[in-house]
Amino acid sequence: MRVDRAAAWAALLLALLLAADEVLAQTKNEKPAPLTPEEIAQLERETARACGIRPDVPESRLPWFYSYVLAGKLLERGEATQALGQLNRALRKRPRPAKGERVYGLWFLDYLPYSMLARIHDSLNQPECAQHARDVARVLEPASHPH
Repeated sequence: MRVDRAAAWAALLLALLLAADEVLAQTKNEKPAPLTPEEIAQLERETARACGIRPDVPESRLPWFYSYVLAGKLLERGEATQALGQLNRALRKRPRPAKGERVYGLWFLDYLPYSMLARIHDSLNQPECAQHARDVARVLEPASHPH
C-alpha cells in the first residue's frame, strides 16, 4: 500500500512539473501588452519624482540620469523602442559610463548605458547592434561589470 501511495505522489508531481514547463514555455513567447500613453505618462511622472525633478521642468532640461532611469523602466515593461529613445537622450548628454555616479542627493547610480543598449537591441531582435553595444561596453564601462 505504501508503494502505491508513493507512486501516486510521484506521478502527480511529474504531471505538475510538466504542466509548469508548458506554462513557462507559453509565457516565454508572449510579449507584454504595450503600455498605453497614460501608463507611459505615469511612468514618466514616477521617474521624475524619484529623480527629484519638478513637474514644470521642460523636457530639454531633464538630466541625463532621468532619461537613463526611465529607459531602464521602459525596457523592463517591454517598451524597447521607447527605451531606446530615452537611452539615446541620456547618451547625448552623458556618453561616458560611470560606476557609483552620484546623481541626486545621496542617490548613487551605476551608469552603464552601453550594456543597457545591448539589452535593448536584444529585445528589438537586432543581434548585430546588440553585439556592437556589448563590444563598446567591454571597452568603456567599468571592468567590474559583467557583459
